[in-house]
Amino acid sequence: MTFKVVNTIQLPGVDFGGHLLQGMNAVFEEKPGRTEEEIIAAAADADAVICSGPVQPWSSSVIEALNHCRIIASLGVGYDRIDLNKATEKSIVVTNIPDYCIDEVSTQTVALLMALGRRLFKADHMVRKQHINFVPPNRRALDAGIRPVFRMSDQTVGVLGFGKIGTATALKAKGLGLRVIARDPYVYAPVIHSHGIEAVDFGTLLEQSDYICINAALTPETMGMFNQNAFKQMKSIVNQFQAIRLIRIPWRLPNSTISSGLMSPAR
Repeated sequence: MTFKVVNTIQLPGVDFGGHLLQGMNAVFEEKPGRTEEEIIAAAADADAVICSGPVQPWSSSVIEALNHCRIIASLGVGYDRIDLNKATEKSIVVTNIPDYCIDEVSTQTVALLMALGRRLFKADHMVRKQHINFVPPNRRALDAGIRPVFRMSDQTVGVLGFGKIGTATALKAKGLGLRVIARDPYVYAPVIHSHGIEAVDFGTLLEQSDYICINAALTPETMGMFNQNAFKQMKSIVNQFQAIRLIRIPWRLPNSTISSGLMSPAR
């Protein structure tokens, strides 16, 4: 019997290690899929599957259709779109990569934070599209398009989730001179303090942060954390709050939340 490994992720140029199966009575197939139907067609007869847990819909119906699967290996940290209960019911092991892209994600977060803080996106747009010249100082253009701009050493970054990526993000932001506070109910406050970061409760993080970096997994506990009440606890100055990484916690807010100045779009 030949063991079948199916890679359902499409990343051109990336070596997923299929050659390592040579001589092991196993085959490696590349069958990318994004929808439930595509994934089922690709992996229904697979013994092992490589996937992207945060991106692909590994629902109960998809996992039910896996006739021979023993393991679903997710490339990345997140696995919130994989139905773990169904996988457990079918005796399928689900794995992730806890140290995936720690440096890359934390560096990207801090880069976006600094760009937002200095209004680089808006300034770039004004120069490229509107041909605005800021030198010598064009006060009217600055007032209309960029200000307020705050000294970054006077700003506070709130980190929600002090895991590996959250810790790396906090240390990089602190190294650039920003004040950093953090909230993670599963990390002892002395551990956070040992990194030179102030541990706070969720309400304090909302009230004191000028920037909020969210590094928490999507769970029943975190679902809906950032609702309208949470936004009302944040600083009310327009553009003072910047959402750096909200992909892991979905929320639905009325347009009034943005139009009233409770949140600045990350652009």
